[in-house]
Amino acid sequence: MTAQTKNSEIEITELARAAFGPELIITGDDARSRLNPGVDPTSLDCGLVALPRTVGDIQNIVKWCVDKDISIVTHGGRTGVTGATSTQPGQMVLDTRHVEKNLEVDPASGMAVVSAGITLAELEEAAAPHGLHPGIEIGSRSACTVGGLISTNAGGAEVFRYGMMRQRVVGLEAVLADGSLMVDMPLVRKSNMGIDVKQLLIGGEGTLGIITKAVLKLVAIQPYTRTLMIVFDSMQSAVDMVGRFNQLTNASVAKADFIQWKEYIAKCLSVGNDQCLTLAHSALASIEENTESLGDKDLFERNPKDLIFVIAEFDSSCEPDDGILWTDALEAVTGDGFIDAVFAKNEKERAALWAIRDEWPSNDRLPTGIKYDYDDEIEFDVSVPIKSLPALIDFIHEAPTVLGINATPSYVGHLIDGNIHLSYQSETNLDAWAPKLSEYIITKVKQLSGSFSAEHGIGAYKREWLERYGDPGHISLMRTIKLALDPKGILNPGKVLEL
Repeated sequence: MTAQTKNSEIEITELARAAFGPELIITGDDARSRLNPGVDPTSLDCGLVALPRTVGDIQNIVKWCVDKDISIVTHGGRTGVTGATSTQPGQMVLDTRHVEKNLEVDPASGMAVVSAGITLAELEEAAAPHGLHPGIEIGSRSACTVGGLISTNAGGAEVFRYGMMRQRVVGLEAVLADGSLMVDMPLVRKSNMGIDVKQLLIGGEGTLGIITKAVLKLVAIQPYTRTLMIVFDSMQSAVDMVGRFNQLTNASVAKADFIQWKEYIAKCLSVGNDQCLTLAHSALASIEENTESLGDKDLFERNPKDLIFVIAEFDSSCEPDDGILWTDALEAVTGDGFIDAVFAKNEKERAALWAIRDEWPSNDRLPTGIKYDYDDEIEFDVSVPIKSLPALIDFIHEAPTVLGINATPSYVGHLIDGNIHLSYQSETNLDAWAPKLSEYIITKVKQLSGSFSAEHGIGAYKREWLERYGDPGHISLMRTIKLALDPKGILNPGKVLEL
């Protein structure tokens, strides 16, 4: 049940321009030349983009679209990877980045009032002078918007510490599917006024309302950090380290991401990513030669094929004396299976270590998921309980053999919340095998009490997965909510659920 356009694309364009003028409406090649489609090349396929300047503009546009039976796809920074921003002729993009910006940081309460078009980087810059941080860290910080982060319930590297985006939201303002405005913007943390309706919009991916403003919780910046790359002989050894994190007394772990070294190098080579190869080999040289390296000096006389590399960061609110922070971190990382580690001695070295993870090589293409757009790559964003990571890694490696597929896995992940970004590459066409491979991985993830959609959302590409592997009662309730809040199916049709 989605909005069916009754007018031709040309008629819709003319009607929109007549209703709102060229300042608020851009179309066709003009829209495509002025705007970047972002990650999804189909984001601007509708050829009709609204650039509202005020919340009132958004309300008027929604009411007009309801009257004309035109569906709306809300856009922020267009950094999503599941097809939630994809469009087609007959629809309208509503771009929230041009709405007048509001950003107020209250250091006393540790909160900020933020309009939806503000980027994560802008929020970080505004909060930093007050010793505060949004509590969410994502590589696309300069492009992703607060509205997009909330509507996708974004994750990131520090979820284990501060929660998903849902846990950062105190208040919300949104335009609903009939053009009315919902305002739930208390500037206090204690507010218990009936059903918490805003939670429905968080993670709704623009299908239930258009987020326009939010009150967000901020966290204190820890001024003292140590960053290191640790080498383990297996994933089990890396998981065992996480248990030791809970015993830290002088510091706490801020984030810890892992890389399976053999597959990392293989993927660098497969996509021709020379920058990643340079970063990777520099890190290896640092571990081998750095005078502050710990542990096994003959690391590279070993077979590195099965090594797990963990980039971890520890922090403290108090300046450590006599290497206390160093010692505390070292005690946490050393144990059975520990091979070696290198500490970053300065900010430049710290940035170089994290660049290895942040520059995780890709083909600069959309993750395929259920859509299977590309013949030689299939990608997943899954999570399992931390203790189950070694079992999942075993399943990942055995899948091609079990299914008889000529494919090679590669993956990176967030160690402390059990999230893996996995892809399979092949020189042959994987299209025919994608359904079997997807079923195999998702079935294993469910057996381990995990999630087939960890932090990227459902969008269009995982909708079939949700229908097939989701709980029927859960899906039925989501449909009931969608029909109640958007009975005409105006908002982002074809995403998350098919009505």
